[in-house]
Amino acid sequence: MITSSPSSLHRKKLLSLFGLFVFATLIFANDSWAQTSAPRVLLTWQANSYVPISYLGKALPSPNSVIAASVEIIDQGKIADLSKNNVYWYLNGSLVGSGVGKKNVNIRVGSRALQEEELMVQIPGYKGDLILKTIILFIASPTAVIEAPYADRSFGGGSVAVKGVPYFFNVPDLSTLVFNWTVNGQSVPMATSTIEKTTLVANINQDAAPGAQLDIGLTIQDPKERFYYGSGNVTLNLAK
Repeated sequence: MITSSPSSLHRKKLLSLFGLFVFATLIFANDSWAQTSAPRVLLTWQANSYVPISYLGKALPSPNSVIAASVEIIDQGKIADLSKNNVYWYLNGSLVGSGVGKKNVNIRVGSRALQEEELMVQIPGYKGDLILKTIILFIASPTAVIEAPYADRSFGGGSVAVKGVPYFFNVPDLSTLVFNWTVNGQSVPMATSTIEKTTLVANINQDAAPGAQLDIGLTIQDPKERFYYGSGNVTLNLAK
């Protein structure tokens, strides 16, 4: 039979007590950290610029477009009540909105494409502290993309069909945009319906030799913003 000496039992008790002490200390430390962790600021925004429904990214603001921004504070795992706090909004250092409990604001961005702008929100006096958050907005340039579903840009048959897709225009839908198509430098008569103006069908001469090229160009423009437009082109080859 194996027996333990009194000193061995004493050491085991000490180790057990030490383990309980460490465990309790860790629990207390974690609980204290959770109670004293700094509030988290959530600053979100949404642009109203046009992107196709298939676009999986975030719609970027286009020149002169309006974005909707909002702020929330997460404190102790809960959304804080800001109804009695002053909220100040700044774009590139200039005050663009303020008010008590003003968690939401609509802001018009600048007129220059491919630029960055700084959006900042300040909430002074929240539990005695100054809360602030800054994000960078990238102003996208309107873009025209020609979708040509032909492997290796090679086609066969008597015609080709391509589709024009606009991105980052300051419009809610396609109805007001103008599509100007060209084929081998020649303008194509403009269509009015959305389906017709976004799709180009080009017929090929029956006597065209294999390897003949079709250079298709597209310019998309918003009549209200004539200085902002997108253009693209694609070259297709008749299969040999």
